[in-house]
Amino acid sequence: MNNEFRIAAMEGGPYDVNYCVRRKDGRRMWVRAAAKFRRDERGIARSCMGVFVDIDDAVKNQARQQQALEQALERADRANKVKTDFLH
Repeated sequence: MNNEFRIAAMEGGPYDVNYCVRRKDGRRMWVRAAAKFRRDERGIARSCMGVFVDIDDAVKNQARQQQALEQALERADRANKVKTDFLH
């Protein structure tokens, strides 16, 4: 995260990253950090404004959906194998 922020500040690229943090209570949560830099006439970053957004629910929902899709694919593959075996 720090390296990407430094690169965005020095090279002028965007800073928009998702990462996992550990809360004080020990739980982990996903956040999105984004920043926009204000630059002087030479292009040097002089200040920035940024936001942190809690995306934990969205990341967990996406993981659940991915797992459900993988399970559905496994079931479909098994059903297809049973059908193929039956037809042979």
